[in-house]
Amino acid sequence: MDSQFDQERVVGVKPIAVFRSFQENWNRLYKHHGLSALLRCVRGSIGSGAPLPENGERAETQAITFSVVPQLTKTWLHALQQALAEESVFPVLGDCSGSLAVDENDAFVYATYNAPHGEKLDAFFASKASADYILVCDDDILWTDAAPLRYALEQLRADPSLAVVSLHPRSHVSSLLREVATEAMGSYCIVVNRAIWEKERLSFRIEQPPANESHDWFYDTADKANRLLVERGYRIHIAPDEVLDSLISLEGASTWVLKAQKTAGDIQNELKHDPVLRAAKAYRVYRFAELLYTTEALPLKIREYPMLKHEYLHKAKQCFSEILDADARSSIDKEVQEYITRLVDLFSTSE
Repeated sequence: MDSQFDQERVVGVKPIAVFRSFQENWNRLYKHHGLSALLRCVRGSIGSGAPLPENGERAETQAITFSVVPQLTKTWLHALQQALAEESVFPVLGDCSGSLAVDENDAFVYATYNAPHGEKLDAFFASKASADYILVCDDDILWTDAAPLRYALEQLRADPSLAVVSLHPRSHVSSLLREVATEAMGSYCIVVNRAIWEKERLSFRIEQPPANESHDWFYDTADKANRLLVERGYRIHIAPDEVLDSLISLEGASTWVLKAQKTAGDIQNELKHDPVLRAAKAYRVYRFAELLYTTEALPLKIREYPMLKHEYLHKAKQCFSEILDADARSSIDKEVQEYITRLVDLFSTSE
């Protein structure tokens, strides 16, 4: 596989699909960053990109994430660096917004078009991955200490047949995976043995099941690789809950920020299907965004810019009072305040 990423999505082999992809991404993402940001991402995806800096090449572990909400990614990056300060980890960021700016000594940033997640991961594994172990982590999973990574690396170093340690498995195991696994590794937060992944020529891409088979779902991101690894005799280890307690998970943070951007904060229609569950997820994200910006005990580099425009945030929050009762909102407020407190504690250790 070469260093270019799925160019047929960009250069027009399927013009209708390309147009729809650009239109959707423009409405929910790029119009908030400008045409130059979109062009920057398209150029970055078509080109091979710059090589990793020397300190990135030497790292034992690389951490890969993709950014559509720059301030969320900055929070993820600074928390990761603080939590893993004693580890040999180099972050590699795919900037799908075209607007992510960080110090090149902290991480290496590549502009890349906001294609499906599995395609972006395949491209980065092919052209940017060089370490023995690759931490694939969504930027809405925040680190507050090194325990989960240390645990994962201990497992991987001890067992050459161990391909992946999952630090955030899927909540649901589809019928496509139940034959081979009781838990699905997912792709939210995993540590990958790169040698095995490359040897087996695995992919993160979504794949549909055979048309002649009846299943309750498709192969979601990394699910097909999950199945192939088990069938080929490799191990996948799901870390126990007590190892994961220090990770903060803001499920769907980028998705809910993009929804608010696309609708200028009027997210009522986005809550129609399973409104209580959706409203709880969205409210958690928006309260976190609000507190992240207003908590003065956090360093300025974290709260320098809001994750979401204030007017969008205010309008979105108006939708929740009709769906979530006071007790539900209070419970989420308490949970989010705990997240913020843990981040404050993390950054206070460096002062």
